[in-house]
Amino acid sequence: MARTLTRRLAKSRRLENAVRNSIAGDEIVERFIAGEHPATAAVVAMQMAHQGLDVTFGQTIGSADTEDEAEAATQVYLETITVAQGAGLDDLDLSVSLPALGLSLGADGAALADANLRRIADAAAQADATVTVDMGHPRHVDAVLAAVAKLREHHPSAGITLQAYLRRTRSDLADWLTPGSRVRLCKGAFPVPDEHDT
Repeated sequence: MARTLTRRLAKSRRLENAVRNSIAGDEIVERFIAGEHPATAAVVAMQMAHQGLDVTFGQTIGSADTEDEAEAATQVYLETITVAQGAGLDDLDLSVSLPALGLSLGADGAALADANLRRIADAAAQADATVTVDMGHPRHVDAVLAAVAKLREHHPSAGITLQAYLRRTRSDLADWLTPGSRVRLCKGAFPVPDEHDT
């Protein structure tokens, strides 16, 4: 029940606006979010890099409902790479969400997301950066794994995120933990219907 309430609160625009407009909210947000724009985040990332920390850029972009939204999200990722490269950030990792790139857009969604992901990974490689693909809702697991397998044909350093919350992850880890493979293990924050909890 607490998890469901937390998810509902996280999606509330009214709560978001209240937090953004409060002094205490600014302090909370700044602790977890480096900035709303790539240039702002790059400044924070540079400070972290000077402290000897590795940096992963992630965008809080929702699932695309149209091809235009998928293109806009792709452009945000590409801009992030350009800004980070211009700031001289080394060993940058970019965390990418496939639903933001169009994965959920019907029969052609997977192909669109694959193409957009390839554009981002190509740009990242030119900037000596890496890409790690997020794992979103459990219904997307197979599609995300297939996209990363395809991407690794051209970009072997591409990383994958797996959710510890899913029972299937033990088996997925066995498949993906190979020499040189980058795997990020996260808790997982989505409700898990029975058909995905295997």
